[in-house]
Amino acid sequence: SRSPCAVCPGDHWDDLVGVPYAPRRKNSVMFTLVVIPFAFGYLVATRVLRERQWQLFLPVAYALALTFFLCSVNVLFHFFSLAQSVGIALGLMAVISVGLLRLKADRCSTVRLGKFEASVIIILTMTACFFALFWQMKKSDNDFFPHAPIMAFFLRDIFPPRNPLYPEFSLQGHYGRDLVISALSVPFRGHFFQVQYITTALSQAALVCLIYFASRRYLRSWRAALLGVVLAFLGANEYMRRGLLDTFDNNNA
Repeated sequence: SRSPCAVCPGDHWDDLVGVPYAPRRKNSVMFTLVVIPFAFGYLVATRVLRERQWQLFLPVAYALALTFFLCSVNVLFHFFSLAQSVGIALGLMAVISVGLLRLKADRCSTVRLGKFEASVIIILTMTACFFALFWQMKKSDNDFFPHAPIMAFFLRDIFPPRNPLYPEFSLQGHYGRDLVISALSVPFRGHFFQVQYITTALSQAALVCLIYFASRRYLRSWRAALLGVVLAFLGANEYMRRGLLDTFDNNNA
């Protein structure tokens, strides 16, 4: 017979830390609700901010979705459980999105890119995305030990979370990324590590597009914008980092 404290290679991390599994039927419904924040961000970017270039409103929509979702859950979590806070936040964003549908959107436009320009941006975007994804799958984050317990606290409806190093103190800040990952993992049965992999990789890709296309618009030079985003991701060479390309760890992305 197996000892209650024995750990087998087939065990899930969530089993070991005691994260409860949600019913599969509820998960299938909640999974479809994940698109609501991104639909909300898209409508705000296109119908409120009136952004027309799809290369720019997609990363802006992604940023707006995560920001509004985080702010809503952070406020609601003071009064409800995490699952309830996520549900109310999604419902609120859905209602606002329905109202935004009444606003007229400008016609979508496309920034024409040269072959060299497009090739560099595509390669850099893919590199930033998959480098972050594969790095997280292979290695442990520098701040794994303090931040993984914080996310587990959230999934256990402990808010504000306790400081993992000094449990007698509660954290009054510096937990935004942990909270948004924990909240997004609710529809995925609390698998916050997998959610962290995806959100970090998408954030890196969105950051490349946002820096480049915003710089291109205001600098009015694709060469200057291209040089700026390449230097930001690859040209810092500060201590042990090349730039934004490998600065996603340590709870930065």
